[in-house]
Amino acid sequence: MGTDVSSDGNCRHELVQTVFTELGCQEPITLDYIQVALQDVKLFDKKQHDYGSENIAAFGEKGVVVRMNDKMARLRRLVWSSLSPANEAIADSYADIGVYSVIARLCREGRWPGCGSLEMVDRHEASFTARIDGRWVYE
Repeated sequence: MGTDVSSDGNCRHELVQTVFTELGCQEPITLDYIQVALQDVKLFDKKQHDYGSENIAAFGEKGVVVRMNDKMARLRRLVWSSLSPANEAIADSYADIGVYSVIARLCREGRWPGCGSLEMVDRHEASFTARIDGRWVYE
């Protein structure tokens, strides 16, 4: 049986159609949504291979929100000013935010390894305070 995700991250039409049918989806745009969501699954899996789960567990849901804020700040700057990115594509920031959103939900639900307990998060947060402008300062 062949792979359902190609080396460039694109999902085969058969897999997208199967998910669409199995979920009882009706709207044609949902096929494109599934395609993008499955690409994000592949992205998540590749990054987890490199990072592992401990980097997220160290700061939990709040750490994920900070990462998402960094991506949003980048998008605000690039999209509003029509600047060309010097590094990763704008689409990559959107993909990262999508992946971070799922990770944050897993943390919130206690399903991310090490995020079910606030023990690790509390240990790190004891040294940091969030200011109103969203920047973290060491105390």
